[in-house]
Amino acid sequence: MKSEAQFEFLKSLLSTGKHNKIYRFLISALGSTPYIGGVFGGISALWSESEQEKQNAIYESIFKITDEKVIEIEKILLNLNRKNWIAAFIKFNPINFNIIDSSNVSSITDHGNLNFSINFENEINDTFVLQYYGNKEVKINFIIESNRKIQVSLIEPLPDIIAFIFFNLK
Repeated sequence: MKSEAQFEFLKSLLSTGKHNKIYRFLISALGSTPYIGGVFGGISALWSESEQEKQNAIYESIFKITDEKVIEIEKILLNLNRKNWIAAFIKFNPINFNIIDSSNVSSITDHGNLNFSINFENEINDTFVLQYYGNKEVKINFIIESNRKIQVSLIEPLPDIIAFIFFNLK
């Protein structure tokens, strides 16, 4: 319910100011007037800056809501592990390969050049589905899979956090 209220608030912020475009246009047009045009140009610039700050605040709120939802989904997925639907899970920092959280993962091996392996404690089934996500866009060049490890090559820019989830299909 909290997210729905936040969504409605953001929606109301985005829908306001339909006349503001016309007013900003008129002030900008008056900026070309000799002698006093500089004042109107300055007013127009200040107004645009304040509108940009409002947009930045909206985007920041959207990112916060998205992060909260990702954490909520992560908790749900980890609870599903009790039913053995998840073969393995890892959440880590791809820059220094620091493991934040994991299940059935023994280590990460850095091969250099954004290439690494996720090593499993126990073999996983040969029929699994891999889902990955990050706090920013995750770009993967290739994946080589086996029952004991998975080798991944990333493409820059790297997010701060990446999570891989391996789902059993059997």
